[in-house]
Amino acid sequence: MNAQKKLPKENVIKGHNVEHNEHLKIKGQVNSFDELKPIANARVISYDKSDKELASTYADTSGFYELVIKGNEDFKVLASKENFYSDSIFISRSHDIENNEIIRNFYLKSERVQLLVLVYDQIRRDYLNNVTVDLFDENGEIIGGITNNEGNEFWFDLKINETYELKAFKEGYYQNNTQKFVANSGENGQLVMEIYLSQISLQTWRLPEFPWPPPLPSAKIEIPTLAFSSCKNLSDVNDILSNALSENGYDDKAYFLVPASSKNGFALATQLEQIDKDGVPKKDPNRWNSEIIDNEFSFSEYISALFFPNPGYFRIIVFIVTDISFSPSSKGVDRESAMSWLYEGATGFPDDLKSVLFTKGYNVSALIYEYELKENEEEANMLKPSKHTGKDHLKRSNLWAELIKKK
Repeated sequence: MNAQKKLPKENVIKGHNVEHNEHLKIKGQVNSFDELKPIANARVISYDKSDKELASTYADTSGFYELVIKGNEDFKVLASKENFYSDSIFISRSHDIENNEIIRNFYLKSERVQLLVLVYDQIRRDYLNNVTVDLFDENGEIIGGITNNEGNEFWFDLKINETYELKAFKEGYYQNNTQKFVANSGENGQLVMEIYLSQISLQTWRLPEFPWPPPLPSAKIEIPTLAFSSCKNLSDVNDILSNALSENGYDDKAYFLVPASSKNGFALATQLEQIDKDGVPKKDPNRWNSEIIDNEFSFSEYISALFFPNPGYFRIIVFIVTDISFSPSSKGVDRESAMSWLYEGATGFPDDLKSVLFTKGYNVSALIYEYELKENEEEANMLKPSKHTGKDHLKRSNLWAELIKKK
């Protein structure tokens, strides 16, 4: 960042007089009152007593401006910028001023909107207490938060025409959806928004449990916490994982419960896929076939393959999200049992887990189960260990890049 040019101290304040002179220079810098940062392209205009414009200019990218005022009349200078309140100064031309120059910095206050947030139970439409409401900017960065133990009013002071997002949290509840909004001025400069939270259904606690401790994997890796730094609850974690999977063709997946210190964590298992010897997924449609198929077979090779299966590799990835330490069991799992996870687990993320807070104690691990079908063998055997690390498997499936990107 370039060093900001240092201005001399102002040599005039509102109401002071300056020497009678036909040419007077006034210059300075236009800054934001709230952040003390320069405001580029602010309009600076001088007026005479009858509000006739004398001279005008725009501040440069560093907020600096300069005006030359001609004539002998008293005048005022006004600085303005869209979404800011203007600031002005009055000059009377009768007293001495050094070098016929006035230095005046302007400080413009941002136009503000008072946001009132009300939080209700989705079904009963009652006010909810003990709720935390967090405010995010358009880039998803949290910029404020309020927890109300009593009452239902959450007040935020917003910059006008900026984009924001609200998320509400309450134990035992989850927010159905969030949306970004622009802070437009409402009645009397106030904006009112309502959030409805749904209570978790106890029936969904009957989600199937993943084998615990997990079967011995071919490879494993703990995902860097950086990938989930924006997450407030387990629903946010699932969004990141499921989006990364969907972006790379893993549309079929299954959910399970796993132990956690307070309530539950979850496991997310993918469908069995074919990979090459380096861990790169085969191209569709062969990628999702449980039997090795090669589109470039000759007729004789095809006849041979009917009696002697072709060699190849398979993989299933299981993400474990929990706040307790665990070690896999000493036994692996055969391919058919691992394939059944897709049909035994739930197809959607359980409501029960959506509002569970994703605290610092939680970790996200990836367990890789890799199988090799050797030439002329009927059963694929689990590789213990894999020839590739857990990170290599995630990289070659492109999941690693998708999880870590833009963090």
